[in-house]
Amino acid sequence: CFTVEQGTCTLRNMGAASAERPLPDVVVPLAIPGSSRIGAWVIESKLERSERVGPFSDDRFTAALDAATLTYPVALRRRRPGDHIVPLGMPGPMRLQDLLVNAHVPRTRRDSIPIVDTAGGIAWVAGVRRAAWARVTEHTERVLVLKARRADWSRPEGALPW
Repeated sequence: CFTVEQGTCTLRNMGAASAERPLPDVVVPLAIPGSSRIGAWVIESKLERSERVGPFSDDRFTAALDAATLTYPVALRRRRPGDHIVPLGMPGPMRLQDLLVNAHVPRTRRDSIPIVDTAGGIAWVAGVRRAAWARVTEHTERVLVLKARRADWSRPEGALPW
């Protein structure tokens, strides 16, 4: 498979290209606690008391969210036209498309990224950014810890290498 994107030419075998397949256009309820699968991704979730949650490393495939800020149900899906997010560290809402472009996510991989969605909005774009409104603060009592991994146990960084 040969692609030209963002000034780079890439030649990959078909196995590597299949890792970039878009997620199915379905909504999958997030099991809390438990594991939920969408496409080639598994999102594992658990609820913890805030004092039991230690500091997280810079692992972009793990997210800690304030459980009280989430509007249930929580679901997994792929991106949709018109999606917006209030990214952590940004002053206000932005289009999800702009977030992915600014994060240098290749166009061929944008539809293969799992999104954690609630009735109140997008809470996490796995591997990219959490929502500011769902961040853990000193007032947080319960934390929803999410971990994204590949269903085949390959490294998630290989699927989203930017």
